[in-house]
Amino acid sequence: MKPLSVLRAVGVIVLSLSPSISVQAQQADATLKGKPITLYVAGPAGSGYDAYARLFSRYAGRYLPGNPDIIVSNMPGASGVTCANFVYKIAPKDGTAVGLVLQWLAEEQVVGTNGAQFDVAKFGWIGRLSSNVEISYTWHTVPVHTIADLMNRETVFAATGGSSTLYPQLLNKMVGARFKVVTGYLGTPAANLAMERGEVEGATSSLNTLKLMQPDWLADKKINVLVQYSLQRDRELPDAPAVVELARTPADMTVLSFFANGGAIGRSIVAPPGLPEESLTTWRTAFIRTMHDPAFIGEAERVKLDLDPMPGGELQVLVQTAVSLSAADREHIQAAYRP
Repeated sequence: MKPLSVLRAVGVIVLSLSPSISVQAQQADATLKGKPITLYVAGPAGSGYDAYARLFSRYAGRYLPGNPDIIVSNMPGASGVTCANFVYKIAPKDGTAVGLVLQWLAEEQVVGTNGAQFDVAKFGWIGRLSSNVEISYTWHTVPVHTIADLMNRETVFAATGGSSTLYPQLLNKMVGARFKVVTGYLGTPAANLAMERGEVEGATSSLNTLKLMQPDWLADKKINVLVQYSLQRDRELPDAPAVVELARTPADMTVLSFFANGGAIGRSIVAPPGLPEESLTTWRTAFIRTMHDPAFIGEAERVKLDLDPMPGGELQVLVQTAVSLSAADREHIQAAYRP
């Protein structure tokens, strides 16, 4: 999914404000009004997820009953599972706690990641701030410029868990890539710093985060983008193949398409399951109005955060569809994930 322009994206979601939702949103939610809100974010401070969470927190309270402050609380760990489990099982179910979760939760659920104690379809999906494309890249001094090069030379990549570990493992198994993954890096900044220092030769991160933290790397060709984990090539990376282009069989295509779909979920806000319908409606309406706020849009442009919003109802369907798999497709995905 290619990012929309900010104005086009906002226009799309404003059309989603149906009269029934507008009426419900005008009714003060007694369980929410005047109470502080906590936004739990699965990424560490300084990460791309953190940047989106803090931007959203500065504006969304204007559109919630009582105009509450929204406090960002970083809860990294276990490839996003720690935060997801907390929001799903422990966080208050009264509208005062929401989460910005990592985009690969559906994948974690389907493959049965240890410790995952959530059902993504049961979260209350409030809205997506932006879609997101994950990419693997090497430092410019490394003689691995393409995915074909990576099939001929073992190359050391820093990994922070989640997709930065999973995607390389999949490509090693399915197409003969030769990623050597070194885990344990806490967030993209640490992984990229290790690459700059020569401790590793490459890393896997999101295009959004890369543009935010190292805006000169793509323009000055300081990195070689090998592959993008998406269903189609992003317009900013026309020369790097989308991962689905590497599929050799229909089963491969099923697996790679499933994992690439995480980019469509992107940077999304969720509520715990069991949130009263009126509270979820209040949050979804506040989200839409935040996306339409000129000051919010202007700040996103200034800090170079892409916006590609999706309303909560559409996002809920997208997520539910992602995990509604046939038994055969689920087995293909789980088999590809197993070492």
